[in-house]
Amino acid sequence: MPSIPLPPDFLVPNQTYSPIRSLAAKPLIDSLKMTPQPIPLAPKVFSARLGAICANLSTVLYFSGYETASVGVAAMLSCLSFMDGALGFCMGCVIYQYIVYPIFGNGKSVE
Repeated sequence: MPSIPLPPDFLVPNQTYSPIRSLAAKPLIDSLKMTPQPIPLAPKVFSARLGAICANLSTVLYFSGYETASVGVAAMLSCLSFMDGALGFCMGCVIYQYIVYPIFGNGKSVE
């Protein structure tokens, strides 16, 4: 099954307005009384765009008849998302830091 609901979530520039976050994570965050932590915006936006590309690619591959490739891309996206959410390791941020930042410069910080 392709990751059809994921591309819109990855395309939201500010995760405060994320559809999946508002349905799943927001009630959990509110119940645990967690406070937002400021994070660098540019690496997270870059990472979210890579996620959107992977989610869209998985969907296109699925509907093109390449189910195995679609599952592979979706599995990679799932692993990287898990690493970011559960372990605090953002591969897109690492790519941004060592490849994109030296070429294009700095970004802003936001919550």
